[in-house]
Amino acid sequence: MIRDEDRRHKVGGSSSRTSGGTRQRLAGKGLGSMKYHHLGIPTTSPRPGEVYLREYRAFCTNHESNPFGIQWMRFEPNCPLPDLVKTVPHLAFEVDDLARALEGREILIEPNSPSEGVLVAFVVCDGAPVEFLEFSKK
Repeated sequence: MIRDEDRRHKVGGSSSRTSGGTRQRLAGKGLGSMKYHHLGIPTTSPRPGEVYLREYRAFCTNHESNPFGIQWMRFEPNCPLPDLVKTVPHLAFEVDDLARALEGREILIEPNSPSEGVLVAFVVCDGAPVEFLEFSKK
C-alpha cells in the first residue's frame, strides 16, 4: 500500500504537489526558484483553439485554457525546431534567472524571445526536453 506522503515527489526539499489550484514554487538543484508553467504535448491532429506560430511553422493551443496547463503542439514538416521537441512531451518551468537555470545543462534551443517580455530556452534532461521561461519584471 502506498501512502499519500509517499506519492509526493520532493524537489529540493519542497513538495511539488499543489493545493487549492495554486502553483507552488519548486527549488530545483542548481536552478534557484522555479514554478510549473505548462506541459507541451506533440500531436499530429488539429486541436480546437490552436494558433499558428509562423516563425516556427507550428500550431499550439493555449495552456491557460485548462486547469493543468496542457499545451498541444502540432508541427508542419518544415518546422525548424529540434526533433526532440517535435516528438517528446516537454515540461515548462518559469524561472527567475534563465542564465542560472541553463548553467551546466545541455542546451537544446538557445535563449530567445518568442514574444515581448519573455525569454525561453530548452534543455535536455534524461533524454527529455525541458523548457525554461523567464518573464521580465514589471
